[in-house]
Amino acid sequence: VAFLAEGMCEYSAVLFHENHGGLTKRGSLNDHPLLHALVSRANRGHDLPLQQKADLRYLPTHYLKASYAHHMLRWIIGDSLFQLLYKMFAEKFSLQIATLEDFQKITEDIYRDSLQWFFDQWVYAITYSADRPIYSITWDTLQDDGEFVVDIHLRQMQDDYLVYRMPITILMQTDKSSFSYIVENTLKEQSFHFRVKERLKNVILDPENWIFKEVQ
Repeated sequence: VAFLAEGMCEYSAVLFHENHGGLTKRGSLNDHPLLHALVSRANRGHDLPLQQKADLRYLPTHYLKASYAHHMLRWIIGDSLFQLLYKMFAEKFSLQIATLEDFQKITEDIYRDSLQWFFDQWVYAITYSADRPIYSITWDTLQDDGEFVVDIHLRQMQDDYLVYRMPITILMQTDKSSFSYIVENTLKEQSFHFRVKERLKNVILDPENWIFKEVQ
């Protein structure tokens, strides 16, 4: 299946070039030449779940989607555990047939928590519209006792029934500085509240593009 075979292969190449200083802008996931085609298929509801077998000669965007799923898994469990995951998976299943269930079990054993929600929404889910979250973010500020109370409102705009659960970095920028927070988005509409020292100039969602998404 694409998640294990092509996804792991493609993302291993990304990791190799990243660690050896050879990752070009064009070679990164966010500037991949197939990204536009992948988003276009997703917008039309024509993409396939990553556990479904497909003739990848006629569906090259599946390579990128599968690779992005590994990228998001790395974001969730962290660099050190992700490297350990690849190492343990390779050692255990070298020259053997491995399944998605095998990969998920090793991942959860290392992470010491269930990741069923991740695999359900990114690998197994059958979507009928966009197969990624489409976010809308707005914010309000109120001055209070020399500080600013910031209310950030996050909405998932995709038409599909699926609500994507993801940790998301929110980057806040002022005229003098910037700072970030990681929040856990679990609802279709969700608000987060912060107190900051300076008036906000801009707010950016997932500035390092860990999530396969669209921001409106």
